Amino acid sequence: MAFIGRIVKIERDASIGDNSIILGNTVIESGVVIEDNCMIGKPSDEQMLKLKRKKQPLLSLKEYDEIVD
Repeated sequence: MAFIGRIVKIERDASIGDNSIILGNTVIESGVVIEDNCMIGKPSDEQMLKLKRKKQPLLSLKEYDEIVD
């Protein structure tokens, strides 16, 4: 099962592999194949600072995705 972030756009005929994670403002265009166990989307330097300021560890990919835009 893949995790797809809330603002990710996936066009028709794209293929997402098992256990893949796609975060942030990412567009997967038509015909793209993403293999199993891939991670796409990286926080900016500013977003990394937000992650570091959190008092508690991240509990889920959903929380991480909320910082990566």
